[in-house]
Amino acid sequence: MLTLKEYNVKLARLRSTRKMTKTMKMVSANKLKKAQKAQKDASTFEAKLNEIVGRLGVEVSTQDHPLLNPKSVPQKALLVMFASDKGLCGGFNSNLNRKAMEWLTNNAERFKHLEMSFSGRRGFTFFKNRYTVKKHYEGVATKPHFTDAVNIGRDIQAAFFAGQFDEVYVAYNQYCGALSFKPVIEKLIPMDTSLFRAQPNKTEQGMWIYEPARHELLMTTIPRLINLKIYSILVGTSAGEHGARMSAMDNATRNADELIEHFTLLRNRARQSKITTELGEIVGGAEALK
Repeated sequence: MLTLKEYNVKLARLRSTRKMTKTMKMVSANKLKKAQKAQKDASTFEAKLNEIVGRLGVEVSTQDHPLLNPKSVPQKALLVMFASDKGLCGGFNSNLNRKAMEWLTNNAERFKHLEMSFSGRRGFTFFKNRYTVKKHYEGVATKPHFTDAVNIGRDIQAAFFAGQFDEVYVAYNQYCGALSFKPVIEKLIPMDTSLFRAQPNKTEQGMWIYEPARHELLMTTIPRLINLKIYSILVGTSAGEHGARMSAMDNATRNADELIEHFTLLRNRARQSKITTELGEIVGGAEALK
């Protein structure tokens, strides 16, 4: 059994830990509100742009743009992973790392060459000694901006156009709500042309007038769609990180409360035992003096 002093030290540390976890929960809750708004705005804009592209791409085919043209036998692939810079957010990063590792293992024979790029230090730290790292975008995950998404999209598209990769995939935590996220891996390039086939009926198509021409407008919009998709992933990752950290810190605070209650009871028992021992010694000493 610990001494009374040791119990007091342990309780002081637990109270300090509880204060820290509660503060981190409040900070994450505040950041989550801002991240949720950014994620909602990005999702709304992405949905509207996809709707416009759906009206444009009535007869679009895989030959209309290099970003739509798949290779018959892809041999080189790039996996871009979007994780967080900081930890203490439960399984937010570990689940994504596990999902990415599983995908890389399953596709090792399919692709002769696999490289990875990273947004977020947690993914980079986990994979940097396991696979070839093309680029690490530092400081992007903490406060994502659209310019960051444009830079990432520009690098990805340039590498694809240069023939460095036949396919580009993205691994990220899909934002499903304040306390819910799901690790997913999707193909980003070449883009899926089914996006452009969800068209309105022919009567409604004739109601739209485009300037410049429909095909030209579509070709300039496709690269922007990729940038917008990356931005949506960035802000969704930020919102998911803050939600996961808020949940993790809430659980940590409850665990600290339980431990404080438990060790307070043990400390009181130790103090009571010490008092009883001292009283016994006093009574014994008094009896010896008689």
